[in-house]
Amino acid sequence: MKKILLTLSGISVLPVLALADNGIEELINTLGELIQSASTVIFALAALVFFWSLITYLWGAEEKKEGATKGITLSIVVLFIMFSIWGIIQILQETVDVDGDDSIDVPEFPALKS
Repeated sequence: MKKILLTLSGISVLPVLALADNGIEELINTLGELIQSASTVIFALAALVFFWSLITYLWGAEEKKEGATKGITLSIVVLFIMFSIWGIIQILQETVDVDGDDSIDVPEFPALKS
């Protein structure tokens, strides 16, 4: 299962690399957008797992409560880690005075003359 997920995630990046003829700046911005979209999906999945596990724990059978406890714990850990990383990024952006909507300016090298 892990090999399949790794293969699919690798294949999903290929169209981005194929469309990178606009330069490295476009590639970096596109990868940033993909990471932002993926993090939103992971936040939503962790919240969904938390609430589903909570409902299972409260109204489920006794044999399902142990699995629900593991789901609640795992989703709380994932949400805590993701909110912590988000907070650290916000602190760094405020410290460096960078707006999150700014695009990245990639330095250009002058053409070499022979």
